[in-house]
Amino acid sequence: MSAEMAPQYWIGQQTGFVKGACRKYFSAQLGQVASCMLTKQPVTDMREICAKIEEILPRLRGEDERASAAIYILFNQFVQPDERSAQFAEVYERCCKILSDPSIEALCLHLLFSITPTWPIASQREMLDTYFETRNQKSGLRVPELFEAGMVLSLAERYRGGGDTLQAKALLDFAAVNILHVGPLAMLATDFDPEVAINWRVLLPQASSAGVPEDMPEAGVKASQAGSGPLPAEEVDNEVDQSN
Repeated sequence: MSAEMAPQYWIGQQTGFVKGACRKYFSAQLGQVASCMLTKQPVTDMREICAKIEEILPRLRGEDERASAAIYILFNQFVQPDERSAQFAEVYERCCKILSDPSIEALCLHLLFSITPTWPIASQREMLDTYFETRNQKSGLRVPELFEAGMVLSLAERYRGGGDTLQAKALLDFAAVNILHVGPLAMLATDFDPEVAINWRVLLPQASSAGVPEDMPEAGVKASQAGSGPLPAEEVDNEVDQSN
């Protein structure tokens, strides 16, 4: 049995980007973004995939539609505005509408772009619970452990901020037990202080009190637009370096 090639060898090619495979591509993209955030590894140029998404998005449904919309939004944060497709604004708006309802794909983007969902907290919890129940299924979306931990910590912070410290602590304990390869999760659970905000970015090696590192994809998102959707409607001003 031969091993599958690493994502950098296929993630930028249109050949395998077909119905039923879109979540596989989104999972691989998230893996590259996690590596970029942790070790500054480059991401693969996915402009060919984005061009195909522009073509087929109106015909996609369900998880293929959501995964494609998420890929399009996320990758274009690595592309300089003047190098984006002529259809970018139109397709971007459509993608934001696709991801306006609760889904794990939308939750991933909310996490990466530091946006608190406007969905009820119960919907956010349901999405996360469903993710962990289905992540190992063939049809499930698998998210890098860094972002799994981030989504749990972000939900814990939402509970903590709303005064439900028991739920916040329970989520921190869950992360410490079930997400095994992300550094300080056990310490975060042990040292939980209901008066201190839970910031998932402490999981990043560049984490500091200074805030978001300048080279993160979400660095240009304005806090005043939080809750407007997976991403703000206007252009991101501070882009990361051009992808390979």
